[in-house]
Amino acid sequence: MKKILALVLAVLMVTALFAGCGNTQNTDTPTDPPVQTANITKIALVTDVGTIDDESFNQACWQG
Repeated sequence: MKKILALVLAVLMVTALFAGCGNTQNTDTPTDPPVQTANITKIALVTDVGTIDDESFNQACWQG
């Protein structure tokens, strides 16, 4: 039973792989140039009840 289940799962994975690798090229000629957008990255520091100058883990993370 386990071998059959493993075979079925393997076939499903291969099928999903081929379904996701379809041709996505657009053959139409674009009329407008593509718009470039800026990638905005936000960084957060999660601390515990202390502050960033408490000479412990929080300060080490802040300085890093």
